[in-house]
Amino acid sequence: EELRLIHDLIGGTATMRQAGAKWLPREEGESWSAWRARLNRSVLFNGIGRLVQVLSGNPFRRDLQLNDAHKSIKQLTQNMDGNYMSLTDFARNLLYALLIDGMVHIQVESSQDGGQPYFVIRRARDVIGAVSDEAG
Repeated sequence: EELRLIHDLIGGTATMRQAGAKWLPREEGESWSAWRARLNRSVLFNGIGRLVQVLSGNPFRRDLQLNDAHKSIKQLTQNMDGNYMSLTDFARNLLYALLIDGMVHIQVESSQDGGQPYFVIRRARDVIGAVSDEAG
């Protein structure tokens, strides 16, 4: 719930309108139809969404470079999520989520056949608890 406002702001005009009276309350004495008309003509300038996009993109305008990294690490960074997302794109997405939520988690998974591990970005709202067994 603490993240609702920022997520609604990032969602833009449509999301803010859908939230209705939560972010645009009815004025005292305002009729339902007058409030509805005011809601439908309200437009959100999504400055915060643009700011987060710029802040998360600027550090990664050039691809990240690994110097003297082992071949297996370089291979891993070319396929961070199991769908061929590069380390640069993964880091950009990670920073984007971090700037919005203030906290982000990285879940490391491996396939059952012992293949290459892959990384999943878990947003703060998606994790309410985490445990690990003795195998990690």
